[in-house]
Amino acid sequence: MSSPLSTISARARLLSAVLAAGALASCSVSDQTQDSAKYPATDALKPAPPAPSLRQQKKAVRTYAKTTFSLASLDEAQLGGFNVLTPKAGPVLPPAQADQLTAAASGNADVPLRLQLRLEAHNPNREKVQLNELEYQVLVDNREVARGTTDDVLEVPGRNTLSIPLTVTANVRDVLGAGMKPERLASAFSTWNRQPARLSVRVRPTFQNATGRAFRTTGFEPIQASANLK
Repeated sequence: MSSPLSTISARARLLSAVLAAGALASCSVSDQTQDSAKYPATDALKPAPPAPSLRQQKKAVRTYAKTTFSLASLDEAQLGGFNVLTPKAGPVLPPAQADQLTAAASGNADVPLRLQLRLEAHNPNREKVQLNELEYQVLVDNREVARGTTDDVLEVPGRNTLSIPLTVTANVRDVLGAGMKPERLASAFSTWNRQPARLSVRVRPTFQNATGRAFRTTGFEPIQASANLK
């Protein structure tokens, strides 16, 4: 049989347990929130930065569009495997070779064109300009003969000029099949610096600003031959 003293001690322990449970239950939601703020979850995701407004996009395009391009040189031009840039003597494309290319186009055979161009990009802005890609078109007498896109990401330093080598390859079978003579095509390359209106290049750059946003000009812009050509 238990003593009165032990009974009182047991009741005291029971009362203490009940009071502790009540205190835990009375913990408010705000207290729990404060504790969470002190010890945030390590995998909490940061909010994504807001997308630029239409006004900001237009301003960025205007800024980067100040970058100008020019055709600095044509270092190689091969039409159907024949060098049509610096012939040693005679016509740019001898009649026998011209007939060979015409027959190839008529027979639905490939007529490869290879050009090695060098463009120049001038950045008048104080900050550098990054080119994510550069789409281009090559035209002869206002007719497109080739197009493509550069693969490299390029940076043009502020208030500086960057040289951009460009290798162009295309199949001009359809161009010849539509009536353009091989001699006419070849002469446009051989006289490109004396008759720059015949060979023209258009570009459409995609820029990236400091925040990683990409901006592309709306259309292809014609570029001129460099003013320092002799």
